[in-house]
Amino acid sequence: MTIKTLIVSVYYNRADMVEESVQSLVSQLEPGMHLLLVDDGSPDSTLTKLQAWAADNVTVMTHANMGFVRSIRAGIDSMPSTYIAIHGSGDLSLPGRFRKQADYMDQHPDVGVVGCHSKCVYSSGELPPYVEGKSFTGDASRYILTGNLFHQGEVMMRRDCYEKVGGYRTFFKFAQDRDLFCRLSQVTHFHVIEEVLYKRYVGVPDSV
Repeated sequence: MTIKTLIVSVYYNRADMVEESVQSLVSQLEPGMHLLLVDDGSPDSTLTKLQAWAADNVTVMTHANMGFVRSIRAGIDSMPSTYIAIHGSGDLSLPGRFRKQADYMDQHPDVGVVGCHSKCVYSSGELPPYVEGKSFTGDASRYILTGNLFHQGEVMMRRDCYEKVGGYRTFFKFAQDRDLFCRLSQVTHFHVIEEVLYKRYVGVPDSV
């Protein structure tokens, strides 16, 4: 199986959010894309709900609970691909996200990390939604020292760049994305697609 874009999403105790979140991924799958759903030892019915989506182009992986960072690294390491797309559990990837990000990297070989703008919605509904996203393309090695360009779940990366810097480092529990982006900024350029291609839920209990 030749995978161009591997989409990886890690779930822990998100049974009530699986359906909408995974549907937003499956609806975008095209030839060359593969979805990997990782259950991090959830004690609720998350795994059962994920397994209902298993298909030729959707793999469900499970293991004893070991935390988000080790889980996402294990998922990425389990399947070869050209590009790696991350998707936050419970969030929504909006139509066209993966095609647009992959097309941009196809056309710009110097760019190894692509994000987008995101609609952020408070899970409890106590505050109104807002759109977050910056305008950026190029060398982010200085910018990343003072601010993060991306939410982790909106990002697509070149696997060769990800592997060159050593991937996610498992001694991180928080800020593992910022650490990875800092190292990636030393070997490749970044780009933000100025479209809302991701819907992120803010304030979800037990999120990283």
